[in-house]
Amino acid sequence: MQFLSGLNNVTIQGTLKDFTLNQGLLQPATQKITLTNNSGETISWLASFSENTWLVVTPNQDNALQNGKSDVLTITANTQNLTPDTYVANLQVLGSLSRHPGLELLKSYAITLHASPSLSTPTTSTPISPVTPTPTPGFQFRTFSAQAAHSTDGPAALRSGHAMVWNGHTNLFVFGGIDSHGNVLNDLWEYNTGTDIWTELSPPTALSTSANCGMVPAPRMNAAVVWDSVDQKLLLLWRSGSK
Repeated sequence: MQFLSGLNNVTIQGTLKDFTLNQGLLQPATQKITLTNNSGETISWLASFSENTWLVVTPNQDNALQNGKSDVLTITANTQNLTPDTYVANLQVLGSLSRHPGLELLKSYAITLHASPSLSTPTTSTPISPVTPTPTPGFQFRTFSAQAAHSTDGPAALRSGHAMVWNGHTNLFVFGGIDSHGNVLNDLWEYNTGTDIWTELSPPTALSTSANCGMVPAPRMNAAVVWDSVDQKLLLLWRSGSK
């Protein structure tokens, strides 16, 4: 297994046992593992698990674990509506260094829940009284006005029809749109949620080149933007024409 430099000094301590559910009683009620960062720098981490309806991990992410600090993860089970069976979920703890993009596997667990056939005792059902729906008021037109975001160095131009995408870590990208004067834009902004700072990657302009972004697309609005997590690239899709 390959790790980025420094992540091998991030340790996860704790052994997870099988859960058992018998007559509504979950044993153990909770389990804990501890993630300690000794990498020499700040890391980002998250807990990812296979599709299931019962595994609960708290917290499931922390975007700023400082060097020398620890986070404690609590693992438990949501036992509502479970039928007698054996359930298995795979839990992965992923992390990335602040100076390197991309997540790496820190540790994985296979967690099992055994639900006993004597799951619950029969209860007498209570008739449910019909509920009279509350009348919904008729649709009302309202006037909304845009306001500039209160963040350091944020975009000054009020805009709509812009495209936004999240890179899965700490950065939000905003591209193009149309401003309050009817001008179609093609500027690209980056917002860092950790520092609360905006950075203009390419200014509004006609077709040109940019050291940060390569060829800048022409001004446009209502473009579709996605983040390529494999190649760490921003991909832009649009119809022909600027509007």
